[in-house]
Amino acid sequence: MKTALWLTVGLLFLQEIKPSVGSKRETRSVLDMISTLLCYGDRLQIPLLALNLYGCHCGTGGFGKPLDAVDRCCFLHDCCYRHTRLSLKCHNRVKWQRYKLLCKTSETECRSKSICGRTACECDKQLAECLTAARPQRKHSFYKRELCQGSKGTCPIMHHNWTKTRALS
Repeated sequence: MKTALWLTVGLLFLQEIKPSVGSKRETRSVLDMISTLLCYGDRLQIPLLALNLYGCHCGTGGFGKPLDAVDRCCFLHDCCYRHTRLSLKCHNRVKWQRYKLLCKTSETECRSKSICGRTACECDKQLAECLTAARPQRKHSFYKRELCQGSKGTCPIMHHNWTKTRALS
């Protein structure tokens, strides 16, 4: 189990961290996202290692119609980040935003004070909760992205009650 965790961290780290010319980036909140997913533990229906290269939307990027419920969870996670980038004006900071969380009773409690950190956490929490109900299909693991077809559809309108007030202290 520990080997799979570290392999997942390594793969996600290598995939998400890209050198940038002329700008300094914070460490990606990918470690926070992994912490959020690990908080849900055995309730997740898909192993973390399998999540990164699953379907058309899990991992970096995403296009085409979601293949199943797990892929739809990843699509909705992308939508949540998109909403945070555009509507809340967090821009690309949301993808790199560190956040504070508390894992209690196998659920994440988001504790960041900044709206960008708070929504990054809430998006990751929403992904984890979605993945507790979505059952993966083996045929969509390590899916070839060139097989993804069709329109991915429109992101649903995001109504986040946590964006209406200041984040928790």
